[in-house]
Amino acid sequence: MKFVWKGLKSNAFVSGTLESPSKEEAIFSLKNEGVIVTEISTNSQEVKEFKEKKWYILSPFTKD
Repeated sequence: MKFVWKGLKSNAFVSGTLESPSKEEAIFSLKNEGVIVTEISTNSQEVKEFKEKKWYILSPFTKD
């Protein structure tokens, strides 16, 4: 399965894709590389939808 991830490594924001059989194994391999995972999903569309939903939850205004 292909995962899209975002995280922190050496005080810098990093992102990428990773091929792994499960989400847990993907997070484990990124952790071994020194990445603190902040977001992970199976495709980029889910990450985009997550950010849009987060905007509406945190903002009292509607997004144009």
